[in-house]
Amino acid sequence: MRIELIDFDGNTAFAIYKEFAIGNESSKFKLTANEYHGTAGNSLAHHNGHGFSTNDSDNDNHPTNHCATSYLGAWWFNRCVTSDLNGQYFLMTPDAAHRGVYWRYWKGINYSLKGSLMMMRRVSN
Repeated sequence: MRIELIDFDGNTAFAIYKEFAIGNESSKFKLTANEYHGTAGNSLAHHNGHGFSTNDSDNDNHPTNHCATSYLGAWWFNRCVTSDLNGQYFLMTPDAAHRGVYWRYWKGINYSLKGSLMMMRRVSN
């Protein structure tokens, strides 16, 4: 999988995961993202091995918070933060409440990105 990010100044970064998979429904769509390289930093490592959380399915391992509700978007949350490319879109940044589209190890969790792409293709075994 390749992730491309852009900030409001036109700067770009990327993250490539050579090993990428999303599990089936019984695994709660568990994320597997390994063998990172790129310029964006590995903001998926913290979420690796965790199920997908939505407003109606809390799989985030947080004892008191429902991350998908708090951060306004579904994602493979693990006690919430390090990345959320499905967060609320803001026309400006920063976002002190961490509710935006963010990638912690590139711009931090207070910077809501202008855009992101997640691109996948099937590879043969």
